[in-house]
Amino acid sequence: MTKECTSCSRHRPLEAFVYEGKTYKTCAECLTKKAKKRAVKNSMLRDDTQNNVESISLKDLSEYVTESIKNLEPNTGLFLMMQVEITDISIMDDQSFKMLANMIAHNIEEGDGYTWTIKTALRLSTCHENVSTFYFGCSQSYELARDCKESNRQRMNRFDCHGKLIIKIDIPASKVIIKLKHDIIHEMPVNVTTPMEIKQAIMENLNLDPTQLRTYLRDRFDISKITMQQIHYWWSFFTQNFYKSDENHIISTHNFLISSRANGCELCYELINSQIIAIGFTTPLFKNKQLVTEVHCDATYKTAKGRFELYGLSVIMKAQDIH
Repeated sequence: MTKECTSCSRHRPLEAFVYEGKTYKTCAECLTKKAKKRAVKNSMLRDDTQNNVESISLKDLSEYVTESIKNLEPNTGLFLMMQVEITDISIMDDQSFKMLANMIAHNIEEGDGYTWTIKTALRLSTCHENVSTFYFGCSQSYELARDCKESNRQRMNRFDCHGKLIIKIDIPASKVIIKLKHDIIHEMPVNVTTPMEIKQAIMENLNLDPTQLRTYLRDRFDISKITMQQIHYWWSFFTQNFYKSDENHIISTHNFLISSRANGCELCYELINSQIIAIGFTTPLFKNKQLVTEVHCDATYKTAKGRFELYGLSVIMKAQDIH
């Protein structure tokens, strides 16, 4: 008789679910792996006072990592613990935390040449306000390996490096604690950046959707190493220039509606204060409301950036030419 493991979904004999004298729904192999991961994470999260913490500025972070890693022999390990002072930074929401963590991770990538992938959502401290922790993993670690579709694109080499990057942001203390760990220093990931001529072609043909763009590019370039995700990313990136005028999405939305008045869009309602953000607008179709025969109201919740509620009207109109 066998049963399915709740972690790896593999069917195993009943005795495979006995761990330290107790029976679980998760197999002993998965429980052992999880215990090892917890041990590694706990060792990296020990009290900072037990280690010598190097205090550096954010602008020197990349160079500091480069200097720390360049003289290491291949297949040797690395552990760095750093403290970065941050001032004049205000955290308004979870996105602000994430942007700061990604900026720090990018600086480290510039220094060590590896790619760091966020593993879990931010962990907000339940004891201290404006304190959060982010966990990243080396993109070439076996721990982040996953099944991929068959393609002729070159796959990255993976290593048993257990590469981990922990970024703890402490706004009240005006500091960030960074812990960088690599069991072995291995070769860097393969360069899979999108060539400039491909990006230029995408930018000049934004009237095409990503699927049409792939066909267009295939007829003109060798895109054997370009994925659909890359095409979609750059199409979306360049398309944003049409409506994005500010990193703050509220300001950007307001600016877009104001600039679109010539096209028939009207900003009809606006309420912005410390507790409430509400914006209402109409499109040119609203001017033909005399043709409307039926109206339906629909709403979505927490799906957009900022987790706002979005209300919209769907209407049925008389079949008539609209000028």
